[in-house]
Amino acid sequence: MRGLDHREVETIRGKVLLPSGDAEEMCISYTSTILKISRTCGEAEEMPRKTLIVPGGIDIHTHVRGAQLSYKETIETASAEAAYGGVTAFFDMPNTIPKIDSPSRVDDRLREFEGRSLIDYGIYSGVPRSVEHVEAIENKPVAGFKIYPEDLEEENSDVIQRVYRSSKLKILHSESPKALAVQRSIRVASTWMELAPLYMARGRIHVTHITSYTAILRALSQGFTTDVTPHHLLLDTESGCMDKVNPPFRGPVERSLLWKALDKVSCVASDHAPHTLKEKMQPYDHCPPGIAAVSFTVPFIYTLAYRGIISFRRALELVSLNPARILGLDGVGVLKPGYRANITIIKFDEWRYMTRFSKTVHTPLNGFRLSATVYRTIVGGETVFSEGDIHGRYPGVNMLDRASR
Repeated sequence: MRGLDHREVETIRGKVLLPSGDAEEMCISYTSTILKISRTCGEAEEMPRKTLIVPGGIDIHTHVRGAQLSYKETIETASAEAAYGGVTAFFDMPNTIPKIDSPSRVDDRLREFEGRSLIDYGIYSGVPRSVEHVEAIENKPVAGFKIYPEDLEEENSDVIQRVYRSSKLKILHSESPKALAVQRSIRVASTWMELAPLYMARGRIHVTHITSYTAILRALSQGFTTDVTPHHLLLDTESGCMDKVNPPFRGPVERSLLWKALDKVSCVASDHAPHTLKEKMQPYDHCPPGIAAVSFTVPFIYTLAYRGIISFRRALELVSLNPARILGLDGVGVLKPGYRANITIIKFDEWRYMTRFSKTVHTPLNGFRLSATVYRTIVGGETVFSEGDIHGRYPGVNMLDRASR
């Protein structure tokens, strides 16, 4: 803990999604942590009709940008967009400029986040250049290592083998290095390129933005955890630069199979990857891949639950409980006394999704009809988003630094 919590106790009352998946009328009292969940209470703020109090969303895969890429997105704008989408913690990939792949750059990145994020956060390191750097980074409060296709070009190097042996989580972009060198049409059709790295990976592996049903089954058979993105569930093909993304869309057959796998994957992640409109307006062969969608995931998943496509228990697993388990986070992921007061309040209303606070306002998901919106987002007991507006004073902490929590 960061010291004694002198804030006044706040209490809200409404329908609460319990760890069992049941929703009951309850009261939640909290400061920075949840103090009490009970069926009766004294004075409390009543939540509106058609709302549901749920654990805060956890996004295991985002590109927050900042540093020399601040013209695309900053920690402030990314965390505001995340809060708007009910995300109370996000985890940042290392492919910034400069790349986060050494102990000193890890330290610099963590300092950059301090006092700038509306929500809780964590960072990954890239694969370092030496075994000594792997061992130094292991002792820092990072979520793990990100393994990109280009890192697999030297599969037998001492460094990548040491990363595999690390007790830290390894986030694997499972595509063969050959995928980076072939024509995009070949890459789209070659699901074997997603399968190949799975046979070489070992240890504590999480396979991210997986796009084929076969790869999901293979990953699960090896004891790996997995995630899919909303855009790979919703889009078939790339019609232009706006929906160009890596790994690419695999067509309608693979997309339909991803829906079949929604009861098998561990979680859903946004792979939030903002770019400027100018960059996305370049010719197709030159425009950067990526979709900004950090605010879409939680409303989308609770829309599926509201419409009866998945259970509310499964929604809780996909966006809160399982991400916390994969990352090894204690005290978040469900609503329980003693847990951090990271709370999202969903309101069930029909609306069309739009980005709001990100620097990226154009995405292929804009205009998508949803049945769930975010009424309020609470991080460490502080309201950071409510009824359309951003609030708070950047209360986010590094979820891997126990001293800050």
